[in-house]
Amino acid sequence: MALSNRVQRNCVREDLIFDVGLHKGEDAAYYLRKGFRVVGIDANPDLIEWNRKRFAGNERITIIFGAIAQGQGNVRFFVDKQSTWGTVDPDWATRNVRLGSAHHEIEVPIFDIREAFQRWGVPYYLKLDIEGREDVIIDALAELSGLPAFISMESEKVDF
Repeated sequence: MALSNRVQRNCVREDLIFDVGLHKGEDAAYYLRKGFRVVGIDANPDLIEWNRKRFAGNERITIIFGAIAQGQGNVRFFVDKQSTWGTVDPDWATRNVRLGSAHHEIEVPIFDIREAFQRWGVPYYLKLDIEGREDVIIDALAELSGLPAFISMESEKVDF
């Protein structure tokens, strides 16, 4: 799908949440219980399989396998033994090793977050938890003609 420089769907979808960094779906399950539709995105194939089984038959959740990154094609993803620390950022992977963790590398498809906005519209709430690459999404927000009503972000970055 070709994306324009400016995402045109500016209407905030009051019933929609993007869960970027789906992990094991704890947050998504909460949003679903509250009646929202959810688009969950994660780069860890094991977590994608976990969530597809967990939410099988639930038509209000869309699960996307891919890493939020710039460009097209594939990107190196560091699957950390601590499932919450998976990242595409090599500096974060190195930090995790210094903190006593370990990882293995895989190639995963890049998912352009602008595609989510183009396909589903601007969400009411945008949850970001992607270990060091939140800046890619923040940059994409600048291209929107409308913004989510709420954004939450876990980050240890001190500089974007």
